[in-house]
Amino acid sequence: MRTWKDRDGREWLVDVNVGSIRKVKAVTTIDLLSVVDGTLGEKLSDPMALCDVLWVLSEDQALKKSITPEAFGASLAGDSLEAAVTALVEEIVDFFPQQRRKILKAILEKARASEKRALDKVMVKVESPEVQEAIDKVFAM
Repeated sequence: MRTWKDRDGREWLVDVNVGSIRKVKAVTTIDLLSVVDGTLGEKLSDPMALCDVLWVLSEDQALKKSITPEAFGASLAGDSLEAAVTALVEEIVDFFPQQRRKILKAILEKARASEKRALDKVMVKVESPEVQEAIDKVFAM
């Protein structure tokens, strides 16, 4: 099981199992096993859909802490969203048997490396003289 912290510093446990997968699908229509066909990432890129999935997975914990769905959603932003997605995806990968898990972990690592390369390229562009000139023109007004 994985954990993540919301922006208020509260820790949440993510437990992906047959029961939680079934519950998430029944409540949100999102199939956590769609990680296999590559569509889960697109679905979870919507912060509201992600919040709904996380709420379903965390509802029992939240109720014990007297946290409403609204307060839960308000605690999700920025780095906490990234931490939650990481915990969720890693927990989904760990749900699978060893052979499939090995493949999914390799795919996940390649995806992370690809994302890092893309972000590095964007940062190089942002730091370029052309971007600085464009910014200077905008603020010279």
